[in-house]
Amino acid sequence: MSNSPVKKSSIIIKILLIVFGLTGLTFGFINNSTSPFTSLLYFTVQSNIAIVLITIVFLVFDFVKLKNPQFVIPNWLLILKYIFTIGITLTFFVFLFILTPAIIYTNNVSLLFSINSICEHNIVPALAILDWFLFDHYSKINLSTILYGLIFPIVYMFFAFFASGLGADFGEGAKFPYFFMDYVTQSWFNLGNGQIGVIYWIIFLIIIVLIIGWGLLRINKAIYKKQLN
Repeated sequence: MSNSPVKKSSIIIKILLIVFGLTGLTFGFINNSTSPFTSLLYFTVQSNIAIVLITIVFLVFDFVKLKNPQFVIPNWLLILKYIFTIGITLTFFVFLFILTPAIIYTNNVSLLFSINSICEHNIVPALAILDWFLFDHYSKINLSTILYGLIFPIVYMFFAFFASGLGADFGEGAKFPYFFMDYVTQSWFNLGNGQIGVIYWIIFLIIIVLIIGWGLLRINKAIYKKQLN
């Protein structure tokens, strides 16, 4: 549980995250060439919405703790914030290391510098990670806790495949939100001819999520110990 005193920097970072998060989401909806609602089909947008909402909740808690320093944030809410922080961190890593090279390869570099992209893929994740490291404390580091981080991505995966199966348009006729989920083109188990089967992408991303989850807890705990000294 977390009952550490509130710092002004905590409130500032949370407000900045909310502002940049709402800015990115707004510009993303406005600039969507197909339909504003198409944006909602993407993990990037869903993870941004989730982290903005949980940050609003924790910002309210910060103000509550200013009047009542003994107020303790419920453990389940810390776990929920942990899950959403993993989700937004995954958004950052996938965009930086998987999608950015693909975007550069297709000469759509302008996508990297749009307001919504910068906010959703860079600024919001950075603020969310900083907020988690500095102002939240979750002491349990075990396999069961780390596995919580898989909930968001797995739920999204089933959602995306289900929506695709129903014929959803993810924008400009795309049948899948991300190329590594396109089992029609990539197949499920193909390896070779410049293609990697979807099942291998899923395994790879599961490993990344577990590493992110472990890292967020480990660094969080290390920083908290240092703050106590």
